[in-house]
Amino acid sequence: MTSTSTKGWLGMDEGTVENNVEQMEALIRRLPAVLRSTIVINDWGGIEEIHVLTTLERTPKQVVRDVESALSAEWNIHVDHKRISVAQIRTDDIVKVRQYLMIREVNLDVDTVEGISRAVVELEPVNEDGVVYRGEWTGRYVPSHHTVAMAQAAVHALNTVPELMEHLVLLEVRPLEIGGQKVILAALSYLEPNHREELLIGSALEAGDAHGAAAQAVVDAVNRWMIRADVKRSEDPILALILGRRGAKESTED
Repeated sequence: MTSTSTKGWLGMDEGTVENNVEQMEALIRRLPAVLRSTIVINDWGGIEEIHVLTTLERTPKQVVRDVESALSAEWNIHVDHKRISVAQIRTDDIVKVRQYLMIREVNLDVDTVEGISRAVVELEPVNEDGVVYRGEWTGRYVPSHHTVAMAQAAVHALNTVPELMEHLVLLEVRPLEIGGQKVILAALSYLEPNHREELLIGSALEAGDAHGAAAQAVVDAVNRWMIRADVKRSEDPILALILGRRGAKESTED
């Protein structure tokens, strides 16, 4: 009795395709201008559709060719270009977290027997109930490292916010005394989809809780950044005109 392998139009075993969707989506996300990618598998384990979200740096036709070439070179998968759909958004519109964030809960668990520390930070949008972003960091028990552990947990929580797309990295946490007050400073890096790196700086008064202040400084850095983004958008003359007309319409309706 002989066994057969179904390769179809894919160029590889369909079972292999189904088992490696996450790796293929990760490969597509590394392509130029790509923000998100989703692969839809059919009932036979083959690729039914590929959906790609990109910036405007490359045309849809270029993106489709990039996807085709990447899958062919890495996985020997040959996908009909008609199965690949591309949606594009402006880079300026990528970071639009409607609500600023605040800390809901911070917690630090220490196991001196096992020598392990576990920091947990939960965030929630201002004026939006029921939405919680949770981050966790676990590592070796090093008391002097606990402020960094809490800051890392805060960054992990922020990276679960869909609009931020896991692009935040903690660079440094540093204590500082100014005006007779102890302050925690946090420096973060945000890698934009066009690969430009932006530095984010935040601060928080220690007030007897250095661990909580470290998490707050991280959140402050992102909130400050979002405020700047809002101001920048409001200074756009076209956007200001649109908002002005909308405001006038709403006041008339009232």
